[in-house]
Amino acid sequence: MIIDGRRAEPPSQAGAVDIALYRAADIDALPVTRTEINCKRLRAVAKGRCSPLAALQPAPA
Repeated sequence: MIIDGRRAEPPSQAGAVDIALYRAADIDALPVTRTEINCKRLRAVAKGRCSPLAALQPAPA
């Protein structure tokens, strides 16, 4: 496919997806820093399923 005179890859059939990545240290600190998180539920998320962390608002800095 050519766009503006440049070759471009066709869009994915699935579409673009943003994936949040978390450092292990941030996850380990959750029981202390974000007490509203249910850690048992978090660990039970199956592969390929949406993490409950996705619904969190960013922690205040």
